[in-house]
Amino acid sequence: MTELWQQRWPDCLPVGYKLRDPYRDVWVRFHSLPESKRYAVDESEYAVVLERYNTVLDELFAGTEVYVVTPFWATEPEVPLLEPDAGYWQSLLVEDDPEPEFRTYCHLFAARLPWQHGCIDRLLRDTAHDKVAGVLVTDSLMQRIYHPLRRWRRRLPHHARGTGPNARSAYRLALQPSVRSLTGSSPRPPTLHCR
Repeated sequence: MTELWQQRWPDCLPVGYKLRDPYRDVWVRFHSLPESKRYAVDESEYAVVLERYNTVLDELFAGTEVYVVTPFWATEPEVPLLEPDAGYWQSLLVEDDPEPEFRTYCHLFAARLPWQHGCIDRLLRDTAHDKVAGVLVTDSLMQRIYHPLRRWRRRLPHHARGTGPNARSAYRLALQPSVRSLTGSSPRPPTLHCR
C-alpha cells in the first residue's frame, strides 16, 4: 500500500487534512447538510449527512473494492494494540516537536472491502459527530480518495492530538463493526475526492 500511495500521491502523506494543499487542483468539496450547515443536530439531519456521503461514495466506488483507512492519533510512537484483524498499515510522525509530549503520530489501519451503499455508515456517522478524524476511502488502485469531513480544520482536532476524553476509545469504536468486521485476513491498498 505504501508504495502505491507514494506513486499516486507523492506530494503528501496519507493524512486527510494534508491532502488539500498539494492537490488543490483535484480537491472537491461536497456539503453534508443543506445551506452549508456544519453540524447535524437530530436524526433527520444525520440521515441527510449519511445519504450525501453515500451518494458521493456510490458515484466514486460502486462495483469496486475500497480501502477504508482509519487513523489512530497519539502522542506516542508505539502502535496501539487494537483488534488483531484491524489491519495495521503504517505509522507516521505528522507533527514533530523537540518536546516528545508535543509530537503527533498517526497510526493508520486499513481494511479492504467491496463497496456497498451504507457499508461504513457507523464510521461516517462517527466522522460527522466528530468522534473520528482523518478517515480516507480509496479504490484499490488509489486513483480516487474520499475524505469525509465534518468541517475543514487547519489544526488537528483535540482527539487527533490524543488528548480528548475518548481519544483512544473513539478510534477503537470506529474499527468495529463497520470496518473491522469487514476486513479480510490481509488488508490491501487505498484515493482523492473530498467532502
